[in-house]
Amino acid sequence: MKTEKQKKIIRLLITFTVMAFIFIQSALNKELSGAESGFIEELIKRITGTESEFLGLLVRKCAHFTEFMILGGCLFLNACDYERDKSLDNIGMRREILATFLIGTLYAVTDELHQIFVPGRACMATDVCIDAVGVLTGTFVVAFLLRNRFETKDSPASED
Repeated sequence: MKTEKQKKIIRLLITFTVMAFIFIQSALNKELSGAESGFIEELIKRITGTESEFLGLLVRKCAHFTEFMILGGCLFLNACDYERDKSLDNIGMRREILATFLIGTLYAVTDELHQIFVPGRACMATDVCIDAVGVLTGTFVVAFLLRNRFETKDSPASED
């Protein structure tokens, strides 16, 4: 069985892996990035049988949202680890949520600025907003799951 310290290190490594994945995706030039989203777009077209010019845009924006939703969840788990180390017993999570949002959104800003230097890519404020919503969504999903886990452990029915 893994120790708590080993679990924290694994969560941190997963977070850095997600950040590296986002960085690598942002480093792809327009053609390579378009090929990836084009593959998903074609797959959706085959499954649903629909044709839409809007689909490509939707796939790209959903990719932004999903990447940063995963990052938000990972960052939040790490923020909770940090707070637990400071003997925080309550599960209010306000500081952890705020820290996660700020760090995740800052990473989104740097991600978009990075794209200025990639051929065929651009820095877009709307993408930062989509990324920030993704971070918040991932944060709240994990916070909800953690809160339920702690409430279930503390309920009188679980003591039987």
